[in-house]
Amino acid sequence: TVNRKRKGLEARGLISYMAKVEYGPYPPGTGTFGARVLYMVTLRTGVTRASFLEFFRRSEKLGFLAKHTKLFYMGERDGKVLLVMLIESRLESDIIDIFNAELIPWLESQYGLGCVSQVEAVTLHEGLQVLHNYFQGINMQHGSMKSDWPDSLLYLG
Repeated sequence: TVNRKRKGLEARGLISYMAKVEYGPYPPGTGTFGARVLYMVTLRTGVTRASFLEFFRRSEKLGFLAKHTKLFYMGERDGKVLLVMLIESRLESDIIDIFNAELIPWLESQYGLGCVSQVEAVTLHEGLQVLHNYFQGINMQHGSMKSDWPDSLLYLG
């Protein structure tokens, strides 16, 4: 059964739990954040993954990131460190200020002026799916998966 599989995955440390608070427009969210922009920031040549990870781990800006950044990934583009982050705010017009007045100076404090070689920004409107199995508005109800959702449609690896 799904319950046995879940318990086995928990015992092996393969499942972690977290709560997702919907800060988006009310309803169904809290109305705290009504706008989301996905930024892809390419750092200049010479910035290493190890250097960025060390900077990130010791950063005093983690509180700021927790407030405005819904997700943050590090990747690679053309041999350069790529940062992918989803920034949220009440108004879309605030996000450009958050990006330019908070995020860019944070990066420049470590890597100097001109450390960003490329920026792409995409406005996001509607969340459709998270964590493989959760399809918002389709199989979720009151914060949980609908009881009638078929086990055969779950991906458990």
